[in-house]
Amino acid sequence: MVYAGIIISLLGGIMAAASLIVQFKTDAKATIEKLAPYQGIVGLILLGWGVWGLIQIIRALSYGVLPLVPTIAVAVQIIVGFLLSFGLLSQLLLSKSEEAQQKGESIRAKLAPFQGILGLALIGLTLWSIIQLF
Repeated sequence: MVYAGIIISLLGGIMAAASLIVQFKTDAKATIEKLAPYQGIVGLILLGWGVWGLIQIIRALSYGVLPLVPTIAVAVQIIVGFLLSFGLLSQLLLSKSEEAQQKGESIRAKLAPFQGILGLALIGLTLWSIIQLF
C-alpha cells in the first residue's frame, strides 16, 4: 500500500511540475507527453489518496500526535490532485451546477500558478518518504 502511494505521488508530482521539468531537461518532454492523457485519472487517485491520508492524520490527532511532514504531504497531495483532476471533476461532478463550476474554476485559477512548485514539492516529499522507509 505504501508503494502505491509513492508511485502515485511521484507521477502526480511529475505531471504537475511538467512545465518546470521540461525547462531544465528538454529530453524529458516526450516522456511527460506520454503521461498527459492520464492526468485526470492520476489526479483523481492522488486526490483520493490525499483525502485518505487526511483521515489518517485526523485519527492520529486523537492520540495527540501531529506528524508535520506527512501533514504537509497530504495537503500537497490534495491540492495537486485537485489541480490535475479538475477537468475530469468538472465534467463528472461540477457540470450539473453552474455555481459549483464557477466556484471550482475560481479555486483552480487561484492555485494554478503554483502547480509547478507544488509538483516539485510533492516530488521532494515523496523522496523524503522513500528515505524514511529505509
